[in-house]
Amino acid sequence: MNFFMKKRSKNFTFSLLLALILSFVGGILEAYSLTNRGFFALMQTGNLISVFINLVKADWNSLLVSFVVVFTFIVGLIISNVIELIYEKKKKDYQPFELMICVALLVLVIFIPVEYTSEEAILEAKDLSWPNVLGNIVLALIGSMLLESFRKMNSKNYTSTMMTANLQRMVSSFFIGEEKHDKNEIISGFDYALVILSFGAGVMISYGYFHLLKEFFANNVSYWMEVIPNLILLVPICILIATLIGRYIYLRKKFNVASVAQ
Repeated sequence: MNFFMKKRSKNFTFSLLLALILSFVGGILEAYSLTNRGFFALMQTGNLISVFINLVKADWNSLLVSFVVVFTFIVGLIISNVIELIYEKKKKDYQPFELMICVALLVLVIFIPVEYTSEEAILEAKDLSWPNVLGNIVLALIGSMLLESFRKMNSKNYTSTMMTANLQRMVSSFFIGEEKHDKNEIISGFDYALVILSFGAGVMISYGYFHLLKEFFANNVSYWMEVIPNLILLVPICILIATLIGRYIYLRKKFNVASVAQ
């Protein structure tokens, strides 16, 4: 047990901490996008399903909205890859730049009003107003950058916005660790479990904010009242800014270099 705890402590690296932070942010943004904008803007499986269902139904308005969000996500992935390529050619770390873009986009979303179709969450891509569609587009860009730019946790693959793969990797790590008596794999399983729990904590905080104040949101129609639901986004903004500052200090202090392989 002592050996395991020592290994667990040693394995709690900055890479894992960053994964937990970004998963927490991912949970906040996913819950926000669903309850306030009517989409899982950061995860595209549901939107792709919606595209093909609406194609069969010939629901062209809903199809267009779903397709635009998916297409924006693809564009974001391309932009992220281009940024990565440019920075790697210059032998510079691209991740801080992408985090700064995410912060700037989140600030933009704050000023895009939320228009509810009912007192409850929208939950379906139907009758979405242009502010909600625009908000989904910006959130899709953010999601694509988080997915593309942050893929490693202690040299293992993970995602901060899509938990299906993390669940599979968690079970696989525990199984391999138990089968081969590999303590490192077991520790990796716990890493994935922490990521999933961090994501869930973000979801609960985001939905809790909406649930507590949803009647207030729905009953006020002035611009500034329609912006209040977006104030939950101040949480990920502050977290990402703190992460950028902490990352810079950590790398200067520990490695004295501009970047670190993850």
